[in-house]
Amino acid sequence: MKNYSYNTEIISKDAVLFRKKKGELLVSYLSSDLPHYACPTIRVLSPLGKLSDKVFVDRPIMLEGNNFLIRKDNLCKAGIILIQRTAFLDRSISELKSPCRKIIYEIDDLLIEIPASNPNKSVFEGFRNRIIDAIIEADAVTVSTNALKERLSVYNKNIHVLPNYIDIEIWGGKVRNPVVNKDKLVIAFIGTPTHQEDLSMITPAIKKVIEEYGDKVMFRFFGCITKELLWLKGVEFVSDIIPDYRAFASYMKSLDVDIALAPLVKNSFNECKSNIKFLEYSICGIPGIYSRITPYANSIMDGETGILCDDDHGSWYRAMVKLIENEKLRSQIAECAHEEVLEKYTLEANAYRWYDFYKTLMEETTHGISVVTTKKGNI
Repeated sequence: MKNYSYNTEIISKDAVLFRKKKGELLVSYLSSDLPHYACPTIRVLSPLGKLSDKVFVDRPIMLEGNNFLIRKDNLCKAGIILIQRTAFLDRSISELKSPCRKIIYEIDDLLIEIPASNPNKSVFEGFRNRIIDAIIEADAVTVSTNALKERLSVYNKNIHVLPNYIDIEIWGGKVRNPVVNKDKLVIAFIGTPTHQEDLSMITPAIKKVIEEYGDKVMFRFFGCITKELLWLKGVEFVSDIIPDYRAFASYMKSLDVDIALAPLVKNSFNECKSNIKFLEYSICGIPGIYSRITPYANSIMDGETGILCDDDHGSWYRAMVKLIENEKLRSQIAECAHEEVLEKYTLEANAYRWYDFYKTLMEETTHGISVVTTKKGNI
């Protein structure tokens, strides 16, 4: 997580001219991440990009040095101000409230309960109280999972689930062309350095597979690996993380991977995560092995669209062996999972959920003040 000072200053210059299309919803989006990063892309910009005929998104936040500047005039014109994760949290979001607009706080992880093993724990600990305040003060909160909604409902009753979906424009609808007749079967993990504890959980199973299969298998880790695995024979590590989500998707589609791993230690933080790994692996046509916890247990048909494992080494070892030994099963799982994602989890078929929620929220605006015609707010 980049070390910005997070001191936001509201300024009154460089305002853009909003379009005046009748019925168009104006959304002012505040994020401390660059727009091409995964979180802004998946949670806001891709969904709302599918609604460009109904929603106009402005990003009034600018980064100068380590400080964020926000264009006040843009905020005054917006019907909805959407604040994501840690953006704007050096000050109270109540400053932005007005009878003519709604404040939505968007959060896709349980950032108030970061595990001790997570390298970003100290950073988010500093934001914890401000995140809670933002949840309380917002007119509505949007989250990615029902589990996260349940955990945060104690702070705000108006929490709405907008699940993560696959943007076919980014990922494409076709599966990869797997490499055939090769010497080694490739098993991969793809994730950020926050997954050290998750990988540690399955390390004994990985070591056992390496001992048993030797040169017949290759383990490739992208973005995260444990020290215990790093120097083992048959293990490759690519430390580079691709922040651009579109570039990441293209990279994923190009990988020579036969089996993908998605371990998650059972804790409240992971239970609130989404099934995004399942979606990404499956749209690429890669059969996956997943932890049997909420993100995956609720969306994966065990043995059909993936394999679910308990948090013991034996379970993971048996799952890997099962897929290593059965090429037909790998193919069947990859095909079924790919079809499942195309049928249920595309953004093209679900982007309307964002508009429906935003529109319903705006209809609750105090005294029925018109969002489009109102020129001044309380900022």
